[in-house]
Amino acid sequence: MSIAQLIRRPVETLPPTATCVDAAQLMRTRNIGSVIVAKDGEPQGVVTDRDLAVRVIAERREPSQVELSEVMSPHPIFLSIHRSLDDAIETMRDLGVRRIPVVNDDGQLEGILSMDDVISMLARQISQVGAAIEREIKPSTESQPEPARSEKGSSAGLAASPPSPLAAQTRGYE
Repeated sequence: MSIAQLIRRPVETLPPTATCVDAAQLMRTRNIGSVIVAKDGEPQGVVTDRDLAVRVIAERREPSQVELSEVMSPHPIFLSIHRSLDDAIETMRDLGVRRIPVVNDDGQLEGILSMDDVISMLARQISQVGAAIEREIKPSTESQPEPARSEKGSSAGLAASPPSPLAAQTRGYE
């Protein structure tokens, strides 16, 4: 599967001179976890919600006074829109990132791939596989009679069958 099917569009950008408050408000409004910092349409870096927490709030800096250029991760790694999902997951794992910008053949931003979106897609696929298996199993089990149950209950769920003559003699049933 290509990552083109999973990326979030459009890409939200802010200039390097925007403040951390601007970024936080945009993230809240758009329900996103990162913003691309761009100057004249060219990506300069990425600011994530974690960057704001660790590099601004935890350091007791005033968010309205801190420009994104001060806290962004410069020179972000980009993925080609043609990369496979497996490659993207491996790259994100190796880099220790949860979001990564995706570019087209001209180097223009196409979207953001987030690990949350990948996990949601995989969960949907697993659910679909489970439903398909259930549909396949259900008709075959409906046509079979219920197995006999043990009367003593100590072997709950096991089918009871009469003992063979030899077993009956050995165990003293006859």
